[in-house]
Parts: sequence; C-alpha cells; structure tokens
Amino acid sequence: MTRLCRLKFINFGNNSFMGAILSWFGSLSKLQNFTLRGNHFSGSIPTAIFNLSTLRRIDFRRNQLSGSIPREIGNLTTLKEIYLDDNNFIEIPNEIGALDQLEKLYVQDNVLEGNAPMVVFNMSSLFTLTLFGNNLKGRLPDNMCQNLPHIQILNFGDNQLKGPLPSIYWQCKQLVDLRLESNKFSWKHTQRYWERNPITTCLSCWKQFDRYLYHSS
Repeated sequence: MTRLCRLKFINFGNNSFMGAILSWFGSLSKLQNFTLRGNHFSGSIPTAIFNLSTLRRIDFRRNQLSGSIPREIGNLTTLKEIYLDDNNFIEIPNEIGALDQLEKLYVQDNVLEGNAPMVVFNMSSLFTLTLFGNNLKGRLPDNMCQNLPHIQILNFGDNQLKGPLPSIYWQCKQLVDLRLESNKFSWKHTQRYWERNPITTCLSCWKQFDRYLYHSS
C-alpha cells in the first residue's frame, strides 16, 4: 500500500485488526480521511501519522489506544475533525491549539486526567467539543466561551468537575447543546453567579440544568 501515492481515503472501520497502528500509513502523502474505528488497535499513535499534511479527518474511535495524544498532532493544520472516543488516552497536548481549522473534537470515554485542558477553550474554529466520560477535575473557566464564537455543542458530562457553573454562556452565541451532567458542581454558588450574569442563550441547556437540579436535590 505504500506505493498508493494518490490514495486519499482509507476506511478499515469495524474489523478485528489488532496490535499497533503501522507507521507506514504516514507515507501516504495525499491521505485526507483516515478511519480505523471499531478495531483492537493498541499502544500510541505513531508519530509518522502526523506527517500527513493534507489530512482533514481522523477517526480512531473504539480502539485500545493509550498514553498521551502525541504533541505532533499540532502539525496537522488542515484537520477539521478528530474522533478519538472510547480509547485510553490520558492527556490532550497544548500543541492541539495549533489546529486553527478544527471544527469537531471528540475525546469522550477516555481516561483524561487533571484539570480541563485550557487549550481547547482557545480553539476559535470549534463547532463541537466533547470530553464526556473522563476523569477531569477542577473548575471550568468562567470565560470558557469567550474564544469559542462558533461553538454549538459542549459536552463535559460524567467527569469530576466542581465549583459553580460558568456564568457567561451568553458569549457562546451559537450554543444549542450543553451537557454537564454527572459532575460535582455546586448549585448554591452557581445561583449566586447567575443572579449577576443571567444565561440568555442555548436551546437545550435548561433541560440539562433541570436534570442536574433533580439529581442533586
């Protein structure tokens, strides 16, 4: 396959491949769409993959990949969609902030640790950001929407986040779906924040908040 110099699309999804992702995929210099979802690939993503300068979409969902997402991901500046759900990644590198065309970032159901990665709140091209089902702790920044003018979907549900909910969702003018269920947020502090900065947008947020209040009462 290394001789297929014109190859633009690979989809090996939903098979029974296992072991490491082969580094020779990185020699397919015209590749734009790379799908390996639903297999048994393990280990880290080989750095050779991040030489694919024309890559627009990566879909490695539902594998057994682990470790940190490599810093070299910042080299893929044409990427628009990243799907890394249902793996065992522990960290999103700051270098991902270089992807100024990225519209969709899915890293849900992994084992991300520590505070919510601040770099993702400065990725102004994002439409969808989903980090559901990890081990993220600490607080969400109160200005989390300031540099996300196009964001439509924000999902930080099923983590270990705490403190008040951010008060200035009105900066997310395109937001239609906000999911923060199954965390450790404090409604007492949130209510005081929102009295000063009432929420005015987001079509499905209120249903989520009602569910949050019901389960935390």
